[in-house]
Order: sequence, then C-alpha cells, then structure tokens
Amino acid sequence: MHNLNIQLSEPAFAEAKRVATAAGLSVEEIISAEAEALFDFSGEVADSFFTPAILAEIDDARAEAKLGGGLTLDEVRQESTLARQDQER
Repeated sequence: MHNLNIQLSEPAFAEAKRVATAAGLSVEEIISAEAEALFDFSGEVADSFFTPAILAEIDDARAEAKLGGGLTLDEVRQESTLARQDQER
C-alpha cells in the first residue's frame, strides 16, 4: 500500500464528496477506489471495477426501473445503436 498526497480542484472535490456521500464513503475512500479501478484492471471484469460509486449507480437504476422509470426496450435498442455508431467514428 502506498500513501499519496493529491490536490483536487474545487469542482472535482465537490463531485468526489457528492459521490462519496451517496455511497456512504469518505472522499479518500472513493478516490482510492476509483484509482484502484483505473490502474489495477486486469482486462477481466474484476471486483475492483465495481467501485462503491458504480454499485450506487446500479442500485439507483434498479430502483428507478422498479418504479417504472427509465427507458423502454425500443429506447434501449436505439441508444445502443447510436452508441455503436459513435464508437465506429
């Protein structure tokens, strides 16, 4: 384990604090999890990919879907098609 001292801009810190609070973590924990996910990815879907922030987004999407929110199947297909077209450019 290595300790680092980093500096964040005010907007970056505010966003990190928002995400950390939503996930029930400290800013240090969320930054550490994000850095681990970024630099320790082996090419497979590893546990480190599912950071607290990612898991919180998944939970939010699941809750919204249960309430009937989100996209229809046709909208998902359309968004997927547009995303693939963007990647091809």
